[in-house]
Amino acid sequence: MLVEQWLRWWGCFRARARAYRLQRNAIPAVISVELAGMPLDPEEHRRQTQRWQREYAEAAHEFKEAAGQPVPISQNATRAYLKQLLSPAEQEAWPKTEKTKVLR
Repeated sequence: MLVEQWLRWWGCFRARARAYRLQRNAIPAVISVELAGMPLDPEEHRRQTQRWQREYAEAAHEFKEAAGQPVPISQNATRAYLKQLLSPAEQEAWPKTEKTKVLR
C-alpha cells in the first residue's frame, strides 16, 4: 500500500516538475521579448488561448466522430491507435524513435 501511494505521488511529482521546468525555461525568452519592446498583452493572450481551446474542442469532437474514440492523449495511446490504423507495411515505414524503435 505504501509503495503504491509513493509511486502515485512520484508520478504526479514528475508531471508537475516537467511543467515547472517548461515554465522556468521560458522566462529568459519572455524577458528578451519584453526588453525588445514587445510586452505580453494579457487580454490578447486570453483571447488567443480561448480560441485555441475552442479549435481543439472542435477538432477533438471531429476526431471522435470519425475515429469512434477520443483523441489519444499519451504517446503510448497514440502508438496503439496508429498500430490499429496502419497496415504492417505502413507501420514499417513510419518514423521510429532512435532508442527504442517504436512509432513516433
